[in-house]
Amino acid sequence: MPDSTTNSMSDTFVQESIINKFEIEKFDWRKLDVNLDILTSSSHADHFTELVLYSSGNWSVLYHWLSDDGLAKLRKLEEVTINIINLNPSEHIHDQLALKRHTELVTKYKAWLEKSHDDSKRPGYKFTLKIEENAEWDFPVVQYRENEEPFVPKLDFLDQLKPSLDYLDQLNKSPEDGEERERFEELTNKPPVGTEDKRIKIAIIDNGVDRIRTNWASNTTLVDDIARVGKGSKDILPADAAKQAIEWALEQRVDIISMSWVTKKNYGVLQHAVKIAVEGTKKDNKRQTLLFCSTADEGAYSGEIWPAMYDKTVRIAATDRYGHMRPTSDPKNVNTLVPGEDIEADGPSYMEKYIQGTVSGSSVATALAAGIASLALLLIKTFNDVSDEDWNYFHEKDGILAVFKKMESDQMGVHTGVVLSNLFPGNDLKKGLSEKWNINNLKHVEPSK
Repeated sequence: MPDSTTNSMSDTFVQESIINKFEIEKFDWRKLDVNLDILTSSSHADHFTELVLYSSGNWSVLYHWLSDDGLAKLRKLEEVTINIINLNPSEHIHDQLALKRHTELVTKYKAWLEKSHDDSKRPGYKFTLKIEENAEWDFPVVQYRENEEPFVPKLDFLDQLKPSLDYLDQLNKSPEDGEERERFEELTNKPPVGTEDKRIKIAIIDNGVDRIRTNWASNTTLVDDIARVGKGSKDILPADAAKQAIEWALEQRVDIISMSWVTKKNYGVLQHAVKIAVEGTKKDNKRQTLLFCSTADEGAYSGEIWPAMYDKTVRIAATDRYGHMRPTSDPKNVNTLVPGEDIEADGPSYMEKYIQGTVSGSSVATALAAGIASLALLLIKTFNDVSDEDWNYFHEKDGILAVFKKMESDQMGVHTGVVLSNLFPGNDLKKGLSEKWNINNLKHVEPSK
């Protein structure tokens, strides 16, 4: 998990938003001198097995890490790596002297820490310790293709959502009581302890969310609620890992699973997991889950690809900024087209000129489709008293495609992808949204194939 050296995420934020919400086994937060209390005080402390820590060489912090109040409290810990970062001085003589002194101290600290660790070994204190001296502190970056055409604001896809999102924000803050406001609050606020969580949830199944590691096959970033950035790579996830991820997502009762990757091989374990997700299980009364899958960016030469080829998945291909299918998009077996060219993607603020870039392809289009679907489910429940039967319908492929077909643009019989303004009006939101998202207007379109 990369972070800024000058404006890093707060310990409290990471603890509350990440550590306390997930059972993490391997933890690597690229922050100097992290406060171990965020790990040892967590209710998930016993799940940590591997840690990677980064030190500036601060002796007080290192001493605490190896004390009984530090790593020793993580009882299931098996392996710890401490990277003591090397200074990167200029050629100035004073900087060279500082480097020499820093190196001497680090060598001294390392020897003491290793001895202390060996002397402290006892039942329950069993992890192996590895200390790296003079560790590098650098961030590999990706190169983005510069836009060859000037930006055309009126064609900005996501800007079409802004009026509707602003209206929902006002609805949430409105002092007036009403059914719409009550339903919206229930769908967007954390529920009281012991009550059902009715918020719309999305699971992103991928090989990672770090978009600055160039050695990873594909990269992930957020665009509004959800977005996945990729380059049409194949076989980026082991089938067993993908299966386990789907099963975990179903345990969390997510509404949508976004999978912006493809594989050329049909794996039985993956097929079975997808089947359970899209069909639901009557045994424990679990409804269907929407699966949005990317198609291959290899044009007519893509052949069979999975998981998109499995039954009842929603298959997404990308269009260009004008709504026409991109040459690399697969024209066959596509359920709906979503803009996926030169989509803005923000990088970490500390990466200077790499803060902003653009990404293209069916992978990012799939992420956008999943995000649109989550907003659609939110609006359907906000503006309607939805029965269980109807709610299940919109969690099926045909149901959600009925919504997407309402947004499609059909020019002379040629589908040109979704146009958000067809369901997300730009004005008169109070009346416009309730009318467009009336459940009776969204159902009963031609079934998908």
